[in-house]
Amino acid sequence: MIEKGFKLKDGRLNMLYFTFNNISQKNSLLVQENIEVSDVLDAFNNKLKMELGIGFNIINGINDLIGIPEVSFVINNDNAKIPDKLLQFVLLEYSKHSIEKIHNKSLQDLGMSIEIYLKKEEKIKQVLKNIENNNSILQEEVLLKNITNEEKLNCFSSFFSKIEAEEKELIITDPYLFKESKNKKEDDEYCNILAKIIMKAKAKSIRVITNYRNYNNDIHKKIENKLKSSTVSQERDEYFEAAARFVIEKDKASIGMLQRMFKIGFNRAARIVDQLSDAGIVGPEEGTKPRKVLMSSEQLESYFEEYL
Repeated sequence: MIEKGFKLKDGRLNMLYFTFNNISQKNSLLVQENIEVSDVLDAFNNKLKMELGIGFNIINGINDLIGIPEVSFVINNDNAKIPDKLLQFVLLEYSKHSIEKIHNKSLQDLGMSIEIYLKKEEKIKQVLKNIENNNSILQEEVLLKNITNEEKLNCFSSFFSKIEAEEKELIITDPYLFKESKNKKEDDEYCNILAKIIMKAKAKSIRVITNYRNYNNDIHKKIENKLKSSTVSQERDEYFEAAARFVIEKDKASIGMLQRMFKIGFNRAARIVDQLSDAGIVGPEEGTKPRKVLMSSEQLESYFEEYL
């Protein structure tokens, strides 16, 4: 379902925003005690719920747009029935309390501290108003399980067209976008199709808001690298693919060879050779000698399948 704009409840403005400092770093005591950051946050949240009847939630994508750090949390003050100042004091004090589930350590013991972000309601209201007026939202869509990758790409092309994503900022909110599976082959296929889907948007910039507990840096980097490679491939010469096959067939590469084969000028042939080198298909320049070919035909086809 496609919907132009969205509405936010006034209660969104009555939340206390905060974050845990150092949660992205490998704190030595956390490692020493064999404690996961997610376990610390769960234990702290449970303590607040059990003893005070309040708990926090991870920030969502819309909240992130108002300038609060990405890995942040919220407590709804109205639900908590606790004044702002008192709630801030309670959070900071509770960070000093030991918690049984994390080896009787406190957040402070583990090198973690809480930073409060005070609300600026007028500023937030203005930002939210701008978001309402200027953004299109692509809401969740269910695709058939057994459709082909080509059909998936066509579906998303249609979605992106409806929200006019081209040359705009694309914001993706998905708690599982960078989650790793137990199967490397599935991960590779997932990264390939996701990169191709994102490229279909032709967005000016891309912003991803996800759940840090499901975040895997290797998956993130793999998708990022595929997007960079796809961007580079779009800028390649139209003879790039044919030239790659030609030099592999001849088992050598030179500017003169490409000039004669494709009836093109020196500068264009030189650019194609540089592009072949950047892609790892041919080696570096060696004086006046032809460049060495570094890929087999099978490796080249695998490269084309993955990056073109």
